[in-house]
Amino acid sequence: MSWARLVHFLRAERAEARWLDVVVALVACGVLAWLAASVPHARFVDFVSFSQRAEGLRRGEHWMHPLYPVGYPLLLSGLQALSGDVLVAGRVISVAAGVGLSVALSRWTSPWLALVVLVQVPVLTYGATEGTDLMAAALAISAVLAGVRGRSWLAGALLGGACMCRYTGIAAAPIVLWLAGWRGLVGFGLATAPHWLGAAVLGGSPWPDQSLNMRIGQGPGGGPAAGPVERFFVGLWQVSHSLKTWPALVGVVGLIVGVWRRDKRAIYLLLYGLLHCAGLALAFGNPRLALPVLVVMGCGWFWLLPRRWLVLALPVLLWWGWPRAREIPGDAVLVAEVQEAAQGMEGPYASSTAWFYSEQGGWLRAPWAIWEAAQPGVLTPEKLHTWCKKVGIRMVVLDRARTRRAPGIQGLSMGKKTEGFELVAKGKGWVLLRVLP
Repeated sequence: MSWARLVHFLRAERAEARWLDVVVALVACGVLAWLAASVPHARFVDFVSFSQRAEGLRRGEHWMHPLYPVGYPLLLSGLQALSGDVLVAGRVISVAAGVGLSVALSRWTSPWLALVVLVQVPVLTYGATEGTDLMAAALAISAVLAGVRGRSWLAGALLGGACMCRYTGIAAAPIVLWLAGWRGLVGFGLATAPHWLGAAVLGGSPWPDQSLNMRIGQGPGGGPAAGPVERFFVGLWQVSHSLKTWPALVGVVGLIVGVWRRDKRAIYLLLYGLLHCAGLALAFGNPRLALPVLVVMGCGWFWLLPRRWLVLALPVLLWWGWPRAREIPGDAVLVAEVQEAAQGMEGPYASSTAWFYSEQGGWLRAPWAIWEAAQPGVLTPEKLHTWCKKVGIRMVVLDRARTRRAPGIQGLSMGKKTEGFELVAKGKGWVLLRVLP
């Protein structure tokens, strides 16, 4: 192929062949599955609570929850029954979300944009990490695009699916219902029927309660404000710090170009991103919670370059993003070491960190918190031992980062010989102890 023909091929704006959607799906599945399989332990602390709720659904418990809807744990429970391992089930959901997002972008924009979004850090990271975030973002963004394309029933159903994963999916509702009308509303109602029926039959309020997140946002790390209006703008400023990566900022320029060209996809995607930011500003924001906005910003590359020229951005984005996507949170690294040391040891466990979990029957189990024994300032090895014997704790995991606020157990957390406890294993920053009779 001559240079002139290559340039013409890259600049062509005509619709791409449908078989490229299949290629995009296979590439996305291969990349995300490989990343997911490279880390055998949990990378996201909240997943332990998702596992416990999914297990509880088998017994008819925990159908309603003020912070998390039932859709994700219901899906998790079903896939765990097939795989026998809840962590595998969680990774399968995340990989499927990344593949679904890629296919949606490929069909409704361009396969080249789908690849550009795929290789950006947020999608690589959360497509390989167990959790609700990418699934909710993929469904919400797909709902917006389906609404723009006139797929009203599908748009409503996708919106309902997003809200069944995370209540924050409701940020897309004004756009989707405006575009999809009553058909979208009916699709939304059908997709969210398990939520409403569960509340009616099993009891519990069907309305989310995000007051806990609001209090976290107003706490010491959230920059308290004098009033709700000031708090909102402080929160919006905090959210903006989660979006300051150069691929995202480049994408914003592209979205602005798309709006200037009056492309409805750019207009409504940008509007959805702004609505999601506004919702986060009411509580608090971080890159994980801002994931839908980061994906929307990544979509802006579509309007910045001619379609096939987007291929030229892939090596740069991969070079910058791949090492960052493979980073594992420090707490997850620490816990992975403890998990290895605790293999075959019988619980129940108590721990100073919520990151630690035990595995039983294909489920993840959260430990007892050692702070139930006493407040950090007055906790001593004697009080901890007495409490462990009382509630039946056999093993204790302590990490020095979180036990600094408890001076009475500093020696114990460093593995020093202490009456009532036996050191089983020790690593950089943690100890595993057996509770003696």
